[in-house]
This record gives sequence, C-alpha cells and structure tokens, in this order.
Amino acid sequence: MTGLIYKDAVCLKKNLKMFIFVGLSVMAVAIMFAISCRMGNISEGIKNYNSEDSMTKELLISVINISMYMISIIPIAFIANIIDCFKEDSKAGFHNTVFSIPLNSREIVGSRYLSMLLYILVGLCFTLVTQVGISVASDRIQFNDMYPTALFFTGIMLMYMSIVIPCVYLCGSKKSEVICVVPFVIAILAGIVYIVVNEDKMPETEVELAKAGYKFLEFVQDKGFLVFGISILCIIGSYITSVMIIKKRRWHDV
Repeated sequence: MTGLIYKDAVCLKKNLKMFIFVGLSVMAVAIMFAISCRMGNISEGIKNYNSEDSMTKELLISVINISMYMISIIPIAFIANIIDCFKEDSKAGFHNTVFSIPLNSREIVGSRYLSMLLYILVGLCFTLVTQVGISVASDRIQFNDMYPTALFFTGIMLMYMSIVIPCVYLCGSKKSEVICVVPFVIAILAGIVYIVVNEDKMPETEVELAKAGYKFLEFVQDKGFLVFGISILCIIGSYITSVMIIKKRRWHDV
C-alpha cells in the first residue's frame, strides 16, 4: 500500500514542483501584502482614503482583509491534481495488473484516498503557515480569525473530491476531465438560478457588494469546523462507494 502511495507521488512529481513553487509564492505575496497594509503604500492609501459617497474606511479595510484571506487559500485548490494519477495509471496500463498485487480492493482504493489526503495536507500546511505569516505581519488580522477559513475551503475541496473520485472509478479516467468540470458547472448554474430568483436582493453598489463579501467571510469563519467535519464524513462515504465500484468493475477501464 505504501508502494502505491509512492507511485502516486511519482505520478504527481511535475505537479508537486509547481505546487511547492505556487505555495511559496503565495506565502511571499500574502506576507508582503500584509506588510504593505501595515506600513507600506496600502497603509498610506487607507490613511488618505476619502469615504465620501463611497464605502467607509472600515469597510475598505474589510475588503482588503478578505483579499488576504483569499490569497492564503490558493494552495488548497491543488488537491484536484490527484486526478492525474488516474490518467497516468491508464497510460501505463497499471489498471491491467493492479489486481495481481497482493492487496484487496479496500487497500488499493485506500491508497488513492490517502494520497489525496496527504496532498491536501501539504496544501493546508502552506495555507496555515501563510496565515501565521499574515497575522504576524499585519496589525489587523489575527490567526484565530483566519484558520477557520482554511478549514472551510479544505472541507469544500474534500466534498468536491468525494464526488469526483467515485465518478472517475465508475466512468473511467478518459472522462475524468469532464467529471472534474461537472460539479463546478452545477455550482455555477445553481448560483445563476439563485441570483435570478433573488434579483431584488442582490447588491447593486460597491458598498453593498463589500458588505455581502464581509457577511460571507463571517459565515465562513463561523462554519469552518462544521464544513470540515461534514467533509470527513463525505470522504468516508466516498471511499466506501469507490470500494464497491472497484469490486464490481475490477478497474478494467480506470
């Protein structure tokens, strides 16, 4: 099973290099942004900001803080790269020999899920270290306010993968790109429907939009642990589903 996890790491070798580069870049940019907000050009801009006929200075600061939150969670999105392992297995014909290995279906599928969890753990570590750096460099943001956002978006990505991986096992690696896109398309369509239905309630000015963004940030902070906890249950259910699919299909097309 350890060998399968190592194989996945080799498959993701190129992605890992980019992953680490992006993670370090995000960390550097976010910390420099936080320093600028404290004692640089952005700080000067905030001090000289004229709030007449526009959002208040406090609301502007909230928008800037939200920007730093969003920058910090970028490494978490790299979890989707684990799907490349399915493609590499298909190219190498590994799916034709995997069942000759003295491992059962639970262990074979489990290795892929462990690879995914290790991958997102690295992304989460990058995000948390970045958030620590931001909290140290900034005089307005505390780490205790930031880390629930990391848990929230980690949970969202785990929920996403809990849908995608069983679908790839079911439909095959050749359809993995389409499978990865479908949840996003559904989410976008759902968002469009929500906007159309609640058109009268949608923010119309930059002030209202900023307030809506701040309310969303508060929601993310409040629900971070809950979403992360639900995502763990989703991953467990996803793993069980994938094992059942593999037992039935014997991985002949993945």
